[in-house]
Amino acid sequence: MSPQQKPIVLAVGGLDPANCAGIGADSQVLAALGAHSYALPSSLTVQNPKQALQSKAVSPGLFSAQLRALFMDPATAPQGIKVGLVQDPRHWRLLKRHTPKTTPLVIDPVLNASSGLALAKHNRHWLNGFRKLALQAQLITPNQDEYQQLQAFIPASTPVLVTGAREGETICNELWQHGKRQQRFQCQAQEAEFRGTGCRLSSAITYHLACGASLAQAIEQAMLFVERSIQSSYALGAQNIPDSHAAKGDRH
Repeated sequence: MSPQQKPIVLAVGGLDPANCAGIGADSQVLAALGAHSYALPSSLTVQNPKQALQSKAVSPGLFSAQLRALFMDPATAPQGIKVGLVQDPRHWRLLKRHTPKTTPLVIDPVLNASSGLALAKHNRHWLNGFRKLALQAQLITPNQDEYQQLQAFIPASTPVLVTGAREGETICNELWQHGKRQQRFQCQAQEAEFRGTGCRLSSAITYHLACGASLAQAIEQAMLFVERSIQSSYALGAQNIPDSHAAKGDRH
C-alpha cells in the first residue's frame, strides 16, 4: 500500500521565533488540518509572544532561489500558496514570476504587527507589486484597517474577505467582489484578544482551496476551524494563543 498523499501548501511570510503568528502559525494550522506545509520566510523578525521589535527582509536572491527549488519538481510543487508579510517590493514580482496561475493563491497582507510596529512600507513600488500579484489571487484577506489602506490597489475582479468587524457578540467577515458585498460570514466573538488569528484563517482557507473546495466552502470551514482553535486556546505568558492542534476542523 502506498503512503497516504497529503496536499502540499506553501506559506510565505514573516518568521516569528515565538510561533504565535507568521509562517510558524501557518505551519501549525496546515499540519492540524492534514496538509504537508512548506514555509518560506520573506522576513526575519525579532519577536517574543508579546511584541514585535525588529524585522528585516530576506534577500531577493535567496528568496527567488528557494521559490524556484520548491516548484522545480511538479510532483512536490505546492498545491496552494498563502502569502502573508511582504516587506521587499521585489518579493511580489518574484512570487508572480514563480507562482503558476492555476495554483490557488491567498494573500493576507500585513502592514503592521499587532503590537504596532510598522512592517511594510507600502510605497508606490510595493503597491504596484501587490496589485499585480493580487490579479491572480483567489482571495485577499485584509482586516478592516488594511482594507482601508489597500482598497484602491485591489483589483475589482479579485474577491476580498474583509475580516474582524465586531457586531455585538458576533464577528462578521464580509466577502466583496466588483465593488459589491457578496456574502457575510459570522462567528461568535470572544472577549479576550488572540495572537495570529488572521494568518490562521487565511492559511486554513488556502488549505481548503487546495483540496478543491469552493471559495464560500473554504471560508466557512476555515472560520469554523479558527473558532474551535480559539475555544481551545492556551496562555503563553499574558498572551492568548489559538490552539490549532486541539481544534477538530473538518477534513476533506
